[in-house]
Amino acid sequence: MQKICASCGNEFVLRTTHPQEQYCDKTCKKRAQNQRHYQTYRDQIAYRNKIHQRAKRATIFNDGYVYFIVCVHDNMVKIGYSTNPIKRLNSLQTSNYHDLELLGYIPGDIRDEKTLQHHFSAYHHRGEWFYYVAECVNMIGSILSNDTQ
Repeated sequence: MQKICASCGNEFVLRTTHPQEQYCDKTCKKRAQNQRHYQTYRDQIAYRNKIHQRAKRATIFNDGYVYFIVCVHDNMVKIGYSTNPIKRLNSLQTSNYHDLELLGYIPGDIRDEKTLQHHFSAYHHRGEWFYYVAECVNMIGSILSNDTQ
């Protein structure tokens, strides 16, 4: 019985008792499996990127918190944004061998975080970390106390 290979398009003689066979040899069968695997993988990546972009757009304007996490050992403070500051502290703590402490957080979004980071730019160290000097202590204290009133 003659069939056409689903992978390469060549005609082949069906030698097995499986009439469902679609490929002329193991190489074509493997090639087709790999193509399906990579297509599935590409689809998953595209879907993940699409969801990530939607979440990123939504996060900018959603309610969240601007937090202040301090590493007392290094005298550094991290100013960041999160929808769950306590969970964020725990995730940061797993990658930092010094103890971190959550000073506090205020309601805000990513724009508020960027504004505060710009305000503290004179004390910038790296990324979202700033030197925790006396001026920073006072400014953060006043920000946190103004928000609780």
